[in-house]
Formats: sequence, structure tokens, C-alpha cells
Amino acid sequence: MSKKLSLKFLFLTFLFLLGSVLYAADFRFVQITDTHLGKNESQTEHLQSIIESINELPLNIRFVVHTGDILGHSQTMSNSESAKEARAIFKQLKPVVYFIPGNHDITPIDTKKSISNFETYFGPLFQKSVVEGVALYFVWADMNYDDVFLANYDPLACLSAEMAKTPKQSAIIFTHVPPDKNFYANEYHRGWKDGVKEKWIKALGKYNIIAMICGHIHRDQLQHLGKIPVYISSSATNQYARVPTYRIYHYKDGVLNYNTIYPKN
Repeated sequence: MSKKLSLKFLFLTFLFLLGSVLYAADFRFVQITDTHLGKNESQTEHLQSIIESINELPLNIRFVVHTGDILGHSQTMSNSESAKEARAIFKQLKPVVYFIPGNHDITPIDTKKSISNFETYFGPLFQKSVVEGVALYFVWADMNYDDVFLANYDPLACLSAEMAKTPKQSAIIFTHVPPDKNFYANEYHRGWKDGVKEKWIKALGKYNIIAMICGHIHRDQLQHLGKIPVYISSSATNQYARVPTYRIYHYKDGVLNYNTIYPKN
């Protein structure tokens, strides 16, 4: 290789590395989960404290994601007024908000009406966004756990089809119920249905998925879907003698960290 070609190669390499540094993904987002609005008045109060805390953060929060169970037992997503009132509360948040329904939002009873109201007031059941080159997938996948059904909707097929378009792109998946069983009261409680986890591992293992982020179990926990870490956050309520919390995640250069925030403190 001539000296001229060598210098050109070095210069192009320098530009490539410089571009990688300048455009490396570096952003923050917030997770809220399991607000269970309507169960009692205190849940709304806790959510208001969390919203105020998020709005006052001295950080650039690119988005907020609610990972399910927006409503509680006494209000259901099949009730249009309950869905509308809940959505109005979240409109106080300054960052853009993405919503995923939980097992208390879309149930085996009044499934179609619940889905219709969720899509009307909160958004699609499957949604993709991209922040600084990182693909974000907001996915209703509770059929992995519960007996809910929507014709022509398969969350794994949706994910696979989208990821196949850019197979090397870094991605984060948000859904409600984590895959593994949950241990409490000295026994294991059900996670995804038998065989489902294995199908997801096989289908998604070839993609560059940084993490799956879930709620549902009202406690902090780490699981894995194959090699994919599954981050599980505690809830925004005081149920089960918990302290209401939310999380701030920091994604930088393919690594995801988080801080748990107690807004009352």
C-alpha cells in the first residue's frame, strides 16, 4: 500500500471513529408501572407526586413509559369514562408518554371494549419508536400470561418482522408481565405460559436486544430471557406495604443503568 493510500485509509478510519463518538446513543427515560388508578384515592395522590417529581427533574428525559396496569380493580379499561379520566392525569407529564396495557387493563372479560378504549385514549397495542438510533418497542404481550386474545395480533410476530428490517440495530422491549415465575410468600407464582418463553428466546436471540423492561410484580427484580436482561420495576402504588417509586434509566453506548426514585423523599 502506497503512503498516499495509507494516509487516506487512516484519515477515513479517524472520521469513522470520530463519528462513532459524536453520535453514540446517550439518553435518559423514565419508567412508571402499576399505578392501579381507581383502587382507592391514595393511588391517584401517589401518581400526582410522581408526575410532579418527574416534571421537576433537572435532566433531559426523552420519554416516559408506563408498563401496564394503569387502572385498578374498581375501575376498568372497558369503562370509557375511567379510561378518559386516567389519561387526563398523565397529560400533566412534560415528556412524551408511551403506554402498555397490563393484565388489569385488558382482561378476559370485556376484552374487545378494553382494547378499543386503550387504543382510543392511550395508543396502539404495538408501537415502535427510535431514539438516537435505538429502537424502542412498546408491546402488549399479556396473552403470554393470561387468557386474552385479539384476532390477527401476535406480538412476537410483530417484533420479529420489525427487527428483521434492521437486525443489528440496538433495541429495548417494553412489556407488562415478565417471563419467569415470581417467588413470594415462600412459593413460586406463574409467569408466562409453558413453552412461550422458549419461542421468544429462539426468535429474538439473533437480534441486538439490550433489555426487556417490565412491571407487574410490584417489586424490583432481574430476570433473563435467554441472554436478554429483564429489568422489573416496583410499582407506583403503596400496595403490599410498598413505597411508591419510579425509575430513571440511562442508556449510554449499549449499556443500560437505572436509579429508583422515591418521590415522597
